[in-house]
Amino acid sequence: MKAAQIRAEAAAAIAAYEARQKASGECFERASNAANPMSLGESARRNATQIEALQKQSNAVQQRLNAAMQANDLRKQAYLDDSVTVLTERMTLLTIGATCTREFAPPVVVEARVRSQQGPSNGDRARFDPGEATRGALSRTEYGILRERIALWTLMQAKAVLEDIGKEGVFSAEEQAALAKHSADLAKLAPLFKSNAMLWKTWGDLRDW
Repeated sequence: MKAAQIRAEAAAAIAAYEARQKASGECFERASNAANPMSLGESARRNATQIEALQKQSNAVQQRLNAAMQANDLRKQAYLDDSVTVLTERMTLLTIGATCTREFAPPVVVEARVRSQQGPSNGDRARFDPGEATRGALSRTEYGILRERIALWTLMQAKAVLEDIGKEGVFSAEEQAALAKHSADLAKLAPLFKSNAMLWKTWGDLRDW
């Protein structure tokens, strides 16, 4: 549960960053469209000292990035690649005389990029099985399907938009009664299910339940 809440907070931070990036990109596009050869030359001369400093900084970071690539260090590569990209774009902004901002990706964003490159580890897959002490006589698959139905019922109560749930969205009177007893606790999980901070869409998604 705690880990799922951390992922939900991370997802919110990533969404906020992406919104800022979108605004920055739109600003850059407007500035690029408004630029002309004469204004570009003037901006480049006026900002020459800053551009030169950023170029030196970018060159140094690029050397560190090359070393990280040689060492196959994905985490360092992700951070350094973001730095090179931002420094290059800041030089471009100075060259065209734009006042747009371009920020370095916050750690939560870079770490998400690293995880997407690494993919699930064997350790992650192992944690999908809660063990017999938790699932009792149920098999791992049966336990997963049960959890999936609990999440589905919870989302339906929260009026979440769900597509193609078909017969899976039909609950017997016995199921409804059993789940209703825990509705208050399950309602707290609905936002985590909606954001996929707590996985639920397949029986194998048992992480942090």
